[in-house]
Amino acid sequence: MKKGNLWGLPVNLIAFSLVAGVTTIAAFKVYGEVLLHPEQISASFDSWMLVLIAAPTFAVATLGIDLVANFVSAAFDISNVFPRHISFGKGGYIAAIIALMLYPFAPSSASIEPVSML
Repeated sequence: MKKGNLWGLPVNLIAFSLVAGVTTIAAFKVYGEVLLHPEQISASFDSWMLVLIAAPTFAVATLGIDLVANFVSAAFDISNVFPRHISFGKGGYIAAIIALMLYPFAPSSASIEPVSML
């Protein structure tokens, strides 16, 4: 296991989980109601400048965790099938193509909460 993989996901997951927990608790203290989703918290801000800062921050945090948790693992798995012929980069492209081919079959009619899938 490479050091980047060993530290990347656990450190990011712990850091962003702490930030999400503190943000949720702070939103409850400020607004008096539990706001679990980043878009709910951002919509409650009175300052457009704060929304302009918060929205990309939430997006980068989400992408960072999702990229490490989902994409890197699939790319490594695919590259380990034929290590002489498929590099990590090629494995990433193959994983992305497979994900794009399977996406239309994802259930889109029902509203699924990310927490309920865990």
